[in-house]
Amino acid sequence: MSSRRRGPEAETQAAILQYLSLCGIFAWRQNTLPTPIVRSRNGVRAVLGFRPTSVRGVPDILGVLSGGRLLAIEVKSPKGKLSEQQSEFLRVLGERGALAFVARSVQDVIDKGVSR
Repeated sequence: MSSRRRGPEAETQAAILQYLSLCGIFAWRQNTLPTPIVRSRNGVRAVLGFRPTSVRGVPDILGVLSGGRLLAIEVKSPKGKLSEQQSEFLRVLGERGALAFVARSVQDVIDKGVSR
């Protein structure tokens, strides 16, 4: 994990991923950072800019529950707020049958019924 992502959300994210792993749930952190556009010349690497992500609001953690149901968790600090895109993404996923929610702690994941 890069030093850029350290903080309450990153720690909670790591704890949730560890909990999901202990439960035997296939899950991963979904990186939604822009992709650097890089050019190398004569052994020198230069970042020319960044290619934005194609979809905004993708949850931090994605996974697959037994039976194939999608798990989507947006991790926020205790005072963190959802962006409009994040809220809409979770709403659409939920309407289509995914278990999609905001978690501020591992306990929030447990309270949603995600377990072994």
